[in-house]
Amino acid sequence: APVQPLGAEDAGVHYLHGRVPGGDLMELLVVLSLIDEDQSRPLDGRDGASADDWGEEEEEEGQVLDGGLLEQEDVEALLRLYVAMDNVRSFTHYTDELALDRVCTRLGRTEVYIVRPLTPPEGPSPRQLLKALTAPECTGCEHLRLLLRHPVRFGIRRGLAEAVVSAFFALLWDTADPDAAKAHLVVLAADRASRVRGAMESGSVREDPPAFQPLDPTGVRERMLSLLADMEWIQPGDV
Repeated sequence: APVQPLGAEDAGVHYLHGRVPGGDLMELLVVLSLIDEDQSRPLDGRDGASADDWGEEEEEEGQVLDGGLLEQEDVEALLRLYVAMDNVRSFTHYTDELALDRVCTRLGRTEVYIVRPLTPPEGPSPRQLLKALTAPECTGCEHLRLLLRHPVRFGIRRGLAEAVVSAFFALLWDTADPDAAKAHLVVLAADRASRVRGAMESGSVREDPPAFQPLDPTGVRERMLSLLADMEWIQPGDV
Protein backbone atom coordinates (compact mmCIF):
# COMPACT_ATOMS: atom_id res chain seq x y z
CA ALA A 1 0.00 0.00 0.00
CA PRO A 2 1.27 3.50 -0.71
CA VAL A 3 2.60 5.48 2.23
CA GLN A 4 -0.02 7.85 3.55
CA PRO A 5 1.07 11.35 4.65
CA LEU A 6 0.74 12.17 8.33
CA GLY A 7 -2.14 14.32 9.46
CA ALA A 8 -1.43 17.67 11.10
CA GLU A 9 -1.69 16.28 14.65
CA ASP A 10 0.51 13.25 13.99
CA ALA A 11 3.05 15.39 12.13
CA GLY A 12 3.20 17.70 15.12
CA VAL A 13 3.89 14.75 17.43
CA HIS A 14 6.72 13.54 15.21
CA TYR A 15 8.20 17.03 14.98
CA LEU A 16 8.02 17.92 18.67
CA HIS A 17 8.75 14.53 20.26
CA GLY A 18 10.64 12.57 17.64
CA ARG A 19 12.97 14.88 15.79
CA VAL A 20 16.59 15.67 16.56
CA PRO A 21 16.85 19.48 16.60
CA GLY A 22 19.58 21.41 14.87
CA GLY A 23 20.52 23.34 17.99
CA ASP A 24 23.22 25.98 18.08
CA LEU A 25 25.34 24.15 15.53
CA MET A 26 22.79 24.54 12.75
CA GLU A 27 22.26 28.20 13.65
CA LEU A 28 26.00 28.80 13.31
CA LEU A 29 26.11 26.93 10.00
CA VAL A 30 23.37 29.15 8.57
CA VAL A 31 25.28 32.30 9.50
CA LEU A 32 28.63 31.05 8.18
CA SER A 33 26.99 30.04 4.89
CA LEU A 34 26.29 33.74 4.28
CA ILE A 35 29.99 34.55 4.03
CA ASP A 36 30.96 31.24 2.40
CA GLU A 37 28.85 31.60 -0.73
CA ASP A 38 30.64 30.88 -3.97
CA GLN A 39 29.08 33.21 -6.51
CA SER A 40 30.89 31.53 -9.42
CA ARG A 41 28.61 28.48 -9.42
CA PRO A 42 24.85 29.08 -9.45
CA LEU A 43 22.51 26.39 -8.23
CA ASP A 44 21.22 24.04 -10.88
CA GLY A 45 17.55 23.47 -11.65
CA ARG A 46 17.17 20.75 -9.04
CA ASP A 47 16.88 23.22 -6.17
CA GLY A 48 13.17 23.39 -6.91
CA ALA A 49 12.61 19.67 -6.51
CA SER A 50 9.77 18.62 -4.27
CA ALA A 51 10.30 16.93 -0.93
CA ASP A 52 9.01 13.69 -2.48
CA ASP A 53 12.15 13.59 -4.62
CA TRP A 54 14.44 13.80 -1.61
CA GLY A 55 15.35 10.20 -0.97
CA GLU A 56 18.25 8.81 0.99
CA GLU A 57 20.55 8.64 -2.03
CA GLU A 58 23.71 10.68 -2.27
CA GLU A 59 23.92 13.60 -4.64
CA GLU A 60 24.82 12.69 -8.18
CA GLU A 61 28.49 12.91 -8.99
CA GLY A 62 29.55 16.47 -9.57
CA GLN A 63 26.43 17.97 -8.01
CA VAL A 64 28.24 19.86 -5.27
CA LEU A 65 29.01 23.47 -4.50
CA ASP A 66 32.73 23.86 -5.12
CA GLY A 67 34.87 26.66 -3.81
CA GLY A 68 33.72 28.73 -0.90
CA LEU A 69 35.55 31.20 1.25
CA LEU A 70 35.91 29.40 4.57
CA GLU A 71 38.51 26.72 5.25
CA GLN A 72 38.43 24.26 8.15
CA GLU A 73 40.79 26.40 10.22
CA ASP A 74 38.61 29.47 9.60
CA VAL A 75 35.53 27.67 10.89
CA GLU A 76 37.35 26.40 13.97
CA ALA A 77 38.71 29.86 14.75
CA LEU A 78 35.30 31.51 14.33
CA LEU A 79 33.58 28.93 16.54
CA ARG A 80 36.15 29.44 19.29
CA LEU A 81 35.86 33.21 19.04
CA TYR A 82 32.10 32.83 19.33
CA VAL A 83 32.10 30.57 22.41
CA ALA A 84 34.71 32.82 24.06
CA MET A 85 32.21 35.68 24.14
CA ASP A 86 31.05 36.53 27.66
CA ASN A 87 27.37 36.37 26.73
CA VAL A 88 27.67 32.84 25.28
CA ARG A 89 27.03 30.32 28.03
CA SER A 90 26.78 27.14 25.99
CA PHE A 91 26.93 25.74 22.48
CA THR A 92 24.83 22.63 21.84
CA HIS A 93 24.87 19.93 19.20
CA TYR A 94 22.20 17.22 19.14
CA THR A 95 22.30 13.65 17.87
CA ASP A 96 20.70 10.35 18.85
CA GLU A 97 21.65 6.78 19.68
CA LEU A 98 20.74 5.51 16.21
CA ALA A 99 23.23 7.91 14.60
CA LEU A 100 25.96 6.86 17.04
CA ASP A 101 25.21 3.17 16.39
CA ARG A 102 25.85 3.92 12.73
CA VAL A 103 29.16 5.56 13.67
CA CYS A 104 30.14 2.27 15.32
CA THR A 105 29.04 0.29 12.27
CA ARG A 106 30.98 2.57 9.93
CA LEU A 107 34.11 2.14 12.04
CA GLY A 108 33.58 -1.60 12.49
CA ARG A 109 33.40 -1.36 16.29
CA THR A 110 30.96 -2.22 19.03
CA GLU A 111 31.49 1.08 20.83
CA VAL A 112 33.35 4.36 20.39
CA TYR A 113 34.16 7.22 22.73
CA ILE A 114 33.24 10.60 21.34
CA VAL A 115 32.80 12.79 24.42
CA ARG A 116 36.35 12.54 25.70
CA PRO A 117 39.44 13.12 23.55
CA LEU A 118 41.16 10.02 24.96
CA THR A 119 40.44 6.70 23.29
CA PRO A 120 41.92 3.28 23.94
CA PRO A 121 45.23 2.72 22.10
CA GLU A 122 43.48 0.42 19.66
CA GLY A 123 40.60 2.85 19.13
CA PRO A 124 39.95 4.98 16.05
CA SER A 125 41.94 8.17 15.63
CA PRO A 126 40.23 11.57 15.96
CA ARG A 127 40.49 11.89 12.17
CA GLN A 128 38.64 8.58 11.68
CA LEU A 129 36.02 9.60 14.23
CA LEU A 130 35.40 12.94 12.53
CA LYS A 131 35.04 11.30 9.14
CA ALA A 132 32.37 9.01 10.57
CA LEU A 133 30.63 11.72 12.59
CA THR A 134 30.23 13.91 9.49
CA ALA A 135 28.77 11.12 7.34
CA PRO A 136 25.09 11.81 6.55
CA GLU A 137 23.85 8.47 7.88
CA CYS A 138 25.68 9.13 11.16
CA THR A 139 23.94 12.48 11.67
CA GLY A 140 21.01 12.65 14.05
CA CYS A 141 19.54 15.99 12.96
CA GLU A 142 17.35 15.40 9.90
CA HIS A 143 17.95 18.91 8.57
CA LEU A 144 21.72 18.52 8.76
CA ARG A 145 21.50 15.05 7.20
CA LEU A 146 19.52 16.38 4.24
CA LEU A 147 21.96 19.24 3.84
CA LEU A 148 24.91 16.84 3.75
CA ARG A 149 23.16 14.65 1.17
CA HIS A 150 21.77 17.46 -0.98
CA PRO A 151 24.05 20.52 -0.67
CA VAL A 152 22.99 21.94 -4.03
CA ARG A 153 19.33 22.02 -3.05
CA PHE A 154 20.11 23.84 0.19
CA GLY A 155 22.76 26.12 -1.28
CA ILE A 156 25.27 25.32 1.47
CA ARG A 157 28.52 23.52 0.76
CA ARG A 158 28.83 20.02 2.16
CA GLY A 159 32.42 20.92 3.07
CA LEU A 160 31.23 23.82 5.19
CA ALA A 161 28.71 21.63 7.03
CA GLU A 162 31.40 19.03 7.66
CA ALA A 163 33.77 21.76 8.86
CA VAL A 164 31.25 23.07 11.40
CA VAL A 165 30.60 19.58 12.81
CA SER A 166 34.34 18.87 12.93
CA ALA A 167 34.99 22.22 14.63
CA PHE A 168 32.42 21.40 17.31
CA PHE A 169 34.02 18.07 18.18
CA ALA A 170 37.52 19.55 18.06
CA LEU A 171 36.36 22.06 20.68
CA LEU A 172 34.56 19.40 22.72
CA TRP A 173 37.71 17.27 22.86
CA ASP A 174 40.13 20.12 23.63
CA THR A 175 41.10 19.81 27.30
CA ALA A 176 43.43 22.80 27.02
CA ASP A 177 40.69 25.29 26.10
CA PRO A 178 38.60 26.40 29.09
CA ASP A 179 35.77 27.36 26.73
CA ALA A 180 35.45 23.68 25.76
CA ALA A 181 33.22 23.38 28.84
CA LYS A 182 30.61 25.40 26.93
CA ALA A 183 30.35 22.71 24.22
CA HIS A 184 27.51 20.29 24.95
CA LEU A 185 26.68 17.13 23.03
CA VAL A 186 23.11 15.97 23.71
CA VAL A 187 22.31 12.38 22.71
CA LEU A 188 18.59 11.61 22.42
CA ALA A 189 17.36 8.09 23.07
CA ALA A 190 16.99 5.49 20.33
CA ASP A 191 15.49 6.76 17.05
CA ARG A 192 12.62 8.99 15.92
CA ALA A 193 9.99 6.23 15.81
CA SER A 194 10.93 4.97 19.28
CA ARG A 195 10.81 8.46 20.77
CA VAL A 196 7.38 9.12 19.27
CA ARG A 197 6.10 5.73 20.44
CA GLY A 198 7.45 6.35 23.93
CA ALA A 199 5.79 9.77 24.10
CA MET A 200 2.46 8.28 23.06
CA GLU A 201 2.65 5.30 25.41
CA SER A 202 3.72 7.39 28.41
CA GLY A 203 1.14 10.09 27.81
CA SER A 204 3.81 12.79 27.63
CA VAL A 205 2.61 13.55 24.11
CA ARG A 206 -0.22 15.51 25.75
CA GLU A 207 2.25 17.54 27.79
CA ASP A 208 4.69 20.25 26.77
CA PRO A 209 7.22 19.07 24.18
CA PRO A 210 10.86 18.56 25.18
CA ALA A 211 12.67 21.84 25.77
CA PHE A 212 15.24 21.30 23.03
CA GLN A 213 15.23 24.77 21.58
CA PRO A 214 17.07 27.68 23.22
CA LEU A 215 15.00 30.34 24.96
CA ASP A 216 16.54 32.86 22.58
CA PRO A 217 16.44 31.04 19.21
CA THR A 218 17.89 33.97 17.27
CA GLY A 219 20.64 34.63 19.79
CA VAL A 220 23.30 32.59 18.00
CA ARG A 221 22.66 34.34 14.70
CA GLU A 222 22.61 37.82 16.21
CA ARG A 223 25.79 37.37 18.23
CA MET A 224 27.67 35.67 15.39
CA LEU A 225 26.65 38.33 12.85
CA SER A 226 27.83 41.04 15.24
CA LEU A 227 31.14 39.22 15.68
CA LEU A 228 31.61 38.93 11.91
CA ALA A 229 30.83 42.63 11.51
CA ASP A 230 33.40 43.53 14.16
CA MET A 231 35.96 41.43 12.27
CA GLU A 232 34.91 43.15 9.02
CA TRP A 233 33.87 39.88 7.37
CA ILE A 234 30.58 41.60 6.64
CA GLN A 235 29.39 45.20 6.64
CA PRO A 236 27.78 46.43 9.87
CA GLY A 237 24.70 47.36 7.87
CA ASP A 238 24.20 43.68 6.96
CA VAL A 239 23.67 42.68 10.59
